[in-house]
Amino acid sequence: MVVDPESPHSAADHDGGHFVMAKSAFGKIAASLKQALRWSRGDKSAGKSTIVHVPAKPGTRERAVLHAIRVLHDNAYGVTIQEELERAKIDLSFGAIYNCLEWLEASGYIESRIGAATPERGGRNKKLFTLTAKGEEALRA
Repeated sequence: MVVDPESPHSAADHDGGHFVMAKSAFGKIAASLKQALRWSRGDKSAGKSTIVHVPAKPGTRERAVLHAIRVLHDNAYGVTIQEELERAKIDLSFGAIYNCLEWLEASGYIESRIGAATPERGGRNKKLFTLTAKGEEALRA
C-alpha cells in the first residue's frame, strides 16, 4: 500500500487502498441521517438541540403583509392582501404572500377565520386574517 506523505490521513486510515472512515464520524453521520428520516416522517421532536431556528421576528415582507392586513381590517384575505400590496407598489406573488401568512399565523402575529361562501368564488369560503396584539406591536416597533 502506498500512502501519500502529504495526506492528512495516516496509514491506519487506509484499508487496501481505500479510505476507512473513523467510527466516531460514521456514527455522527448515521445519527444525522436517522434524525432527518424521523423529521421527514413527521417526528418533529427528533433532534431538537441540533435544529437551527429562524428568529421569530417579522422581516420586511412580513411587515408589509401585516400592514396590508391592518389597512383591510375585516376584509383581509389572499386576493385583497395582494391588491393592497400592489397599491403600495409592493410586488409579491400569491405563494410568497401565503408563505408569509402561514408563518405569521404560526408565530402568533395574526389569526385566521373562515368567512362566508361567496358566489364569485364558486361557493368557496374565504380565509380571513386579522392582526393580534403581537402583530400590532410588531408594526409599532
